[in-house]
Amino acid sequence: MGRPIGDGIALCEAALKNIEDGKFNIPKHRGKLITRAMVSKEAGLDAGFIKSSEKRPQHAHLNDWIDKLNGNDGDVQTDNSNSRSKRAKARDKKLIEDLRNKLNASLSREVLLLDTIRILEEEIANLTIR
Repeated sequence: MGRPIGDGIALCEAALKNIEDGKFNIPKHRGKLITRAMVSKEAGLDAGFIKSSEKRPQHAHLNDWIDKLNGNDGDVQTDNSNSRSKRAKARDKKLIEDLRNKLNASLSREVLLLDTIRILEEEIANLTIR
């Protein structure tokens, strides 16, 4: 027989904490919509371990946590396609923000590099004039 459900819940809670902290055991999950299957896999369990709150009331807090991480305030059922759309938009918004931050950091490095090149070119010009 498999592990007790309580052990699986504890593993899923640990996986959700890691996901919340941006730590993924499975790299391809990063930046994607957080689902029950993803959390189960991150916990090292079968993708179908976490069930809906209706099927397994003891999983209600896991489902609420997943909704919170996806930006769902809990007023909308998670199986609703409108809710999925809102979660996808929230995920996309966060991904766009992350990409903008990376772009800005990259542009800052580029400007610093160009400034360094300008200074070196001036030094070379000064050396050749003498």
